[in-house]
Amino acid sequence: MNSYFKKSIVVLLSLIILSSFAQERWPNRPIKIIVPVAAGGNMDIVARTLALELTKSLGQPVLVENRPSAASLVDTQLVAKAAPDGYTLLAHSSIFFSAPLISVDAGYDPVHDFAPISLTCKAPMFLVSSPTIPFKNLADLVQQAKARPETFSVASSGNGSTGHIASEVFSILAGIRLLNVFYKGNSQSIVDVMSGQTQLMFDQISTSMAHVRTGKLKPLAVTSVN
Repeated sequence: MNSYFKKSIVVLLSLIILSSFAQERWPNRPIKIIVPVAAGGNMDIVARTLALELTKSLGQPVLVENRPSAASLVDTQLVAKAAPDGYTLLAHSSIFFSAPLISVDAGYDPVHDFAPISLTCKAPMFLVSSPTIPFKNLADLVQQAKARPETFSVASSGNGSTGHIASEVFSILAGIRLLNVFYKGNSQSIVDVMSGQTQLMFDQISTSMAHVRTGKLKPLAVTSVN
């Protein structure tokens, strides 16, 4: 084998390797972020903010797709089964870890089926009610709830969701029993709490504050220390 032929082989292999790297360069097409709750909630707001900034920095469209389902299971399973190529991402909350502990068959393993990318936010929560509900303060709510167990309903975005877990922890600590009402996201649940159809809700301050300021929601407590 002469030197010219050897050089030709080396050049050819180099071109093949470079071509392979060029084809595998990420991202070379749009990226999708699955949000397993309805639009308008805290998770959706964070995902859309991230998508906007990622689109600018990556040079490819980053699209948000809302696919609400009970306890976010269906769409979490969808992402777990998606091709592991970095083009299908999942925006989630703490229910991502709690759902497999609560559901008989969650259909995914949060540790082995996903690769974590980043913690995006920490959001304290309000315990809110409709202004028409006659709770003067948190102590008054506890007193009335003890006198009438499972009379007052508390909304959340599904079994095992952050709001649901918060309401259960609160109920245990306060020694009361509330009636859970599950939704597919925060948007409709906030509407129902404002109207008084559902009495209570643990919701992120970021999505409740505007309604608190306009008097459409009454804050009874906050989950953060400060």
